[in-house]
Amino acid sequence: AVRFGKPLDVLALKGIDLEGVRGYAEHLHKRAQTLYAPGSARRELVTCPCCSMPTSDAKVELVAHGVPYHRCASCGHAFVRSQPAPEALKRLYAEEEELSATYTDRASLEVRMEQVVRPKVEWAIEVFERRFQRRPRSAVDVGAGGGHVVEGLRRAGVPAEGYELSASSRR
Repeated sequence: AVRFGKPLDVLALKGIDLEGVRGYAEHLHKRAQTLYAPGSARRELVTCPCCSMPTSDAKVELVAHGVPYHRCASCGHAFVRSQPAPEALKRLYAEEEELSATYTDRASLEVRMEQVVRPKVEWAIEVFERRFQRRPRSAVDVGAGGGHVVEGLRRAGVPAEGYELSASSRR
């Protein structure tokens, strides 16, 4: 029941030109350098977030913005093994305007809903139905960002609520 990829027009989604995409990538790179700076507080994962197998056998699969992503030897899930401390992430996401701006841009909202959210919601409902032999009666999205998945679930007929730390995303 694993799917890889989906059709995605990134430039239509972002609603900006290639220079805008580069600028956003540079912004993300700077944020990663701040969060993963030498000596910064970290939380080390000792088990895979999906299957709970030890991370000692997980190999580095790729490095993005200087951050190594490991792949679980047991289930194949990719994750960051040495993660920023929860306090640092909470501070960043609660205060950062630019990170949420990409996801709350109204100009690209329907493109995002169609190309990203709808396939994700359909997949989640299918997985739930396979597991429980019924449609979900309700859903909650923790870390809801701009509320796209909540809206996607509602459009699919599933009552949903969302919780988000970022004040700019909630707005």
